[in-house]
Amino acid sequence: MNVDGSVRGDSCKQFLEKVVAVERTIQRHGINGYCSVEDFVLRNGKAWPVSQRPVCLKIGPLGECFRTSASYALRWPDLYIYCEGFACGSLPVMHAWLLDDQGRVIETTWRDRGVDYFGIALRPEYLEERLCEQKSYGLIDQPTERWPMLRARPEAWRHQIMEL
Repeated sequence: MNVDGSVRGDSCKQFLEKVVAVERTIQRHGINGYCSVEDFVLRNGKAWPVSQRPVCLKIGPLGECFRTSASYALRWPDLYIYCEGFACGSLPVMHAWLLDDQGRVIETTWRDRGVDYFGIALRPEYLEERLCEQKSYGLIDQPTERWPMLRARPEAWRHQIMEL
């Protein structure tokens, strides 16, 4: 970590590996064999290349990445895929974004794109179903709902673009 607290040069995947290594010393099993949401993302996610945001896509409010990305993905399921995981700007954070049909990141709320994205692309049917059942946005880290995504079979939520 740099003096200013940033992780430039350290990818989201490396960050997740370090966090999970510490978490496994504290809690080995957790939910459905995952010790944390970071462990879930690390084992099921992948790194995604960054793309330019299409001019027609209006940037959403900062701090509303889950809502903004889900709204665009549900409105235009043939154009965009909802993805959730961790993104690194100056620090790694839980985040949501879109993917285009080539699996490239389209940032929906940060004016300056992140430098690294590591996450899970979700099927639109799963996204819509979960959002109808829960009271908030964001699907991976849902403690009030007892982490349904961590308990579900990957076939239920995993988008086919994950195979690219």
